[in-house]
Amino acid sequence: MGACHGTSLLATLKSLKPDQLSVSVKRVGVLGMALYASRRYLERRGTPAVAKDLAQHDLIGWESVFTHAKGFLWANDCGARSPIRLNDSAVMCDAVAADLGIAALPCLLGDERAGLVRLDVFGLSRDAIYAVAPGELRHSGRVRAVIDLIVRAWSANEPRLAGADRTLTASRPQTSRRAAGRLTPGRRGRGRA
Repeated sequence: MGACHGTSLLATLKSLKPDQLSVSVKRVGVLGMALYASRRYLERRGTPAVAKDLAQHDLIGWESVFTHAKGFLWANDCGARSPIRLNDSAVMCDAVAADLGIAALPCLLGDERAGLVRLDVFGLSRDAIYAVAPGELRHSGRVRAVIDLIVRAWSANEPRLAGADRTLTASRPQTSRRAAGRLTPGRRGRGRA
């Protein structure tokens, strides 16, 4: 995810902390990830109870691996089929909702999507998220302002983003991809983050 102004990229969010000296890096918060499947998929294929059970399921993963979430790296080598490879977690959420398999999703998406079930038996991965600005912009006031806005919005939504707030459950009406990603604004209370 990135914040743009005109054609210049001001900042991006990364789950891996870059070690280059030419970028500005600030820890934004924690993103909770969990394994999700649709109710209909679980009714048809059964609910996995232990890691080895995943080998009997279809996993929806990223282009090169099933997941990058640190708490689920073990699933990359569990022997499961991964017939669907995507590059966008909102699209992964759509694929899970279409009963195509199991995916590691941000809890913000998975918990708010009607018909999805969090597979709690596999726990939660909570990974740090960093705002990263390119070297040539790292001292810009505009970049600092964007990063500060991101940090405030993240802080205001920390329980949902970290996967701890499950008050929004599958009893909610069907949520579109666009609506599922909306966050409460930070201190100023204007716009969306």
